[in-house]
Amino acid sequence: SRYLVIFLGTLIFFQIALTCLIGSGHFSFKDNATFLYIVAGENFLQIVGMCYIVVQFLFPKRSD
Repeated sequence: SRYLVIFLGTLIFFQIALTCLIGSGHFSFKDNATFLYIVAGENFLQIVGMCYIVVQFLFPKRSD
C-alpha cells in the first residue's frame, strides 16, 4: 500500500512538472514528438490501470 502511494505520487508529480514546463515555455513537443507519444501512452495506461483497480475493489473475487 505504501509502494502504491509513492508510485502514484511520483506519477502525479511528473504530470504537474511537465504541465508547468510546457506552460512556462521551457519545454515544447515540437522538437520532441516521440516524447509526446510516450506521455500520451502513459496517460492512457494510467486510466486503464485505475479502472482495473476500481473494478477489482468494487467486485472482489469470491472465495467459495
